Amino acid sequence: MDGYFAVWQHLNEDPENFLSLMNKTDGKKKYTVDLKKEGDLPFIDVIVSKEGTGLGKDVNMEPTNANFYLKIFSCHTYGVKFVVMTSVIRSLHLADDEHRDQELRILVENGYPQEGWREIGIWGKIKG
Repeated sequence: MDGYFAVWQHLNEDPENFLSLMNKTDGKKKYTVDLKKEGDLPFIDVIVSKEGTGLGKDVNMEPTNANFYLKIFSCHTYGVKFVVMTSVIRSLHLADDEHRDQELRILVENGYPQEGWREIGIWGKIKG
């Protein structure tokens, strides 16, 4: 398991005490605590944010990310382009509805037409 996510609702209690207790349960695992900053909490490949009474999620991109993917009309093989598309599809599943359009727009800006997604059966995976 890469990580655990929990919402700490015990405002008057120190999460470090809980962390210490968790680290004593199994000598092979080492737990750490990341506290949210400015309303967002990075967790593995996702940024979790509080939105109203629920949680929102978006893809956690590196600060150096330029939103550039291999262009669809490059001389690379179809298989390489397919890998690019499927990696973006993975990120679409990580994002909530509000952030998914932004990820799709990046793919379109790099020349990947929606018709191509339908042809290889990915469109249904995006929508569903």
